[in-house]
Amino acid sequence: MSSCKTVDAVASQMTTENQPTALSDATPARAPKRNMPAPRRRGASTTTTATKKPNPTSTVDAGANTGGAATATPLNAIESWREHYDALLRWGASRADYNAPASCAHEGYAIGRWLNGQRNRIRSAMDHGLDDADEGGEDAGSKSGGAQREQRRLLRELVAEGKLWLESPERMAWEDVYDRVERWAKRKNGGKDWNPHHTETFEGVKIGAWMTTQRTRYKAGDKCRTPLKPDQRAKMDALVRAGKLWIERQEVWTPKYELLMRWGRENTGGAHYNAPYDCVYKGTRLGTWLNTQRQRMRGDTSKSTDMPAEHRAKLQALVDANKLWLSQPDDLWRQKYDLLLRWGEEKNGGEHYNIPQAEEYQSVRLGAWLGTQRQRLAGRMQKSRPFEPEQRKLLERLIDQGKLKPLSTRQKRQSSEEASRGGAGARRDAKRSRA
Repeated sequence: MSSCKTVDAVASQMTTENQPTALSDATPARAPKRNMPAPRRRGASTTTTATKKPNPTSTVDAGANTGGAATATPLNAIESWREHYDALLRWGASRADYNAPASCAHEGYAIGRWLNGQRNRIRSAMDHGLDDADEGGEDAGSKSGGAQREQRRLLRELVAEGKLWLESPERMAWEDVYDRVERWAKRKNGGKDWNPHHTETFEGVKIGAWMTTQRTRYKAGDKCRTPLKPDQRAKMDALVRAGKLWIERQEVWTPKYELLMRWGRENTGGAHYNAPYDCVYKGTRLGTWLNTQRQRMRGDTSKSTDMPAEHRAKLQALVDANKLWLSQPDDLWRQKYDLLLRWGEEKNGGEHYNIPQAEEYQSVRLGAWLGTQRQRLAGRMQKSRPFEPEQRKLLERLIDQGKLKPLSTRQKRQSSEEASRGGAGARRDAKRSRA
C-alpha cells in the first residue's frame, strides 16, 4: 500500500486538528451553530486550500527523512514546458493552426505569452547555430540541453507542417526597416543623421522605436537574447564611425549651459544669466531648463537624477558671482517692469508702453506679462498673488499719464462679452421669477 495519504484522510486529519479543545466540566456546553465553520486556534493559518486535480506529471516523494510522510515535488521547468505545449495542442486541435494570440489563455495556461517566449528562444538558437537536431552544439552534453533540443524539435515540426510561424507575417525583415531608415534620413537631412526620434513613423513603420531597440541590442552584444547578426552589427558600426548614428545618448547639459552663457552676453552684457521662465532662445526653452537646474541645485525635485559635481560647480560659480539666483528674488516683478519701460523708450521714445500681447523683448514674453498685470488690476485674477502697494502705484501712474491702457483691445472685448452674457442671464432670471 502506498505511503501517500489519500485526500480524504488528509482532510479528516486537518479537520480533527482544527477542532477546539474540550471545555471544562464547569463550563456549560453550548450547541454549535448550524452551517458555521469550526473555530480556529489563535495563530492558525486562515488560507483556504483549493482542491486541485492531481497532476499526472508531478512526482511524489516518500521522503525517508520525514517519517514516511509523502511530499509533492513542485513541477520543474521541463514538466511545465510540456504542460503548456500540450495545452497549446488541445487549443489548436479544432483550429487551422497553433498560432495562439499573445493574450490567449487555455485551461488556465497563458499559452499565448508562453508561445511568444518559445519563438524568441528558437530564433535566438538559430542565430547561435544551436537549432540543429543532431548531437552537436554547446548544450549537447547536458540533460537540460537535450531537453531544449527536444522542445525545439517539437515546435519545428509544427512549423514544418505550416501550422506555426516563427516570424509574424506582419513582421518586417531587419534589412527592410533599415532601408526605410536610410530613405528617411536622405529625405530629412540628406543622409547625414540616422537618429529618428523615438516616436518617428515613416512609410507606416515605427522607425524611431525600431532604432531604439537596435541600440539596445548593439550595446548588449552577445548577452542580448536576440543579438544582432554580424552583418547587421557591421552596418551599424559603419554608421557610428561615420558620425551618422549615436549609440549612447548625447550629452545635452553642456550645450544648453553654453546657450545660457550666450543669452547672458547678448541680453545683459554678462551682468547676469537669469533667463526668465518663459524664455525661448535659439529654439530652446532655456527658461524652463534653467528652472529645472535651480530645483536640482536646491534639491527640490525627485524627478531627475542627481546633478554631477562638474555641473553643480559651474552653476555655483555663477551664484557666487551674483550672476545667477537659485531662489526667486523679491524684485523679479520690478525687473520686468523696468524691462517694459526700456521697451517703451526703445520703440517709441517713451510715448506709451502698450506692448502687444504676443511680443517678446530680450527673450522675455513681455506682452503676456503685461496682459497678466492688466487682468490683476481689473480684479479678474483672484487666484494670483495680490499686488504690492508699490506695484499697483507704478502701473496706475502710467495709466494716469495716458501711457498705458488699463485693458488691451482684446481684453476689453472679452469683458464686454462677459458683461453681455451676464446681463442676458440676469434678464432670463428676472423673467422666470415673474412667471
